[in-house]
Amino acid sequence: MIEAYLDQIRDHFYDQLDQTTSAWLFGSALTGNWVPGRSDLDLYIVVPKERLASFGAKVRAWARIPANPILDGYVLASSESSPMIMPLERFAIVASPSTIHIELIDQWYIKNRSKHLFGPEPLQRDLSDISIDNLRRWALSKLQMLANGTASDRRPTLSDLIWTTSWAARMLMLARGNVCESKLEALKWLANENEEIRDVVGLLLADFYKSDDLPISMTPEQSLVLSRFCIELARLEIQP
Repeated sequence: MIEAYLDQIRDHFYDQLDQTTSAWLFGSALTGNWVPGRSDLDLYIVVPKERLASFGAKVRAWARIPANPILDGYVLASSESSPMIMPLERFAIVASPSTIHIELIDQWYIKNRSKHLFGPEPLQRDLSDISIDNLRRWALSKLQMLANGTASDRRPTLSDLIWTTSWAARMLMLARGNVCESKLEALKWLANENEEIRDVVGLLLADFYKSDDLPISMTPEQSLVLSRFCIELARLEIQP
């Protein structure tokens, strides 16, 4: 399934743009946790600045096809004078999106755990190395934000539950110096480390490959318990 989409991406964003672009794949498509119909395709794409308008049109054309997975990640608009980083998703909305930095953990993934799809390979030049200590400090800042938040009692989708819970687990792991690239592995770690919520996280693990159209095993009350527990773990982690 994933290979067919990668062939389409190569045709759509490389061949149809006169082979002027470069792209790398990262995220769940490389860790075996990619779920058709729910998961995004995470890409880092280098585009000559003079081809941005054409590239944006291609992104919007891709987004108009319901069967296509959502594209996420970053675009580097390359030029000799002032290269710019932009979120890929904004090209589906506006022709000239604003600049943004790459999240530190995504930069680490792209630099160290990505797959080159097509085009030249200037990645070593464009992205600097990120140390584990830098990642730990970054994760602690994210856990500070989580610790300052409150749990919502709204009914989340399965995708919401998996993303938020695995994100909290990945930040906790990273704060302890362990890089985790997989939502599935992060959920397993959270269950193994915390017996109090092992059964609740187990419901997410059992439903991991379900689509959002199917009923989920976790009740709203259980999702609230899980959210509160993750917030408490964040508070404990950032204590001096």
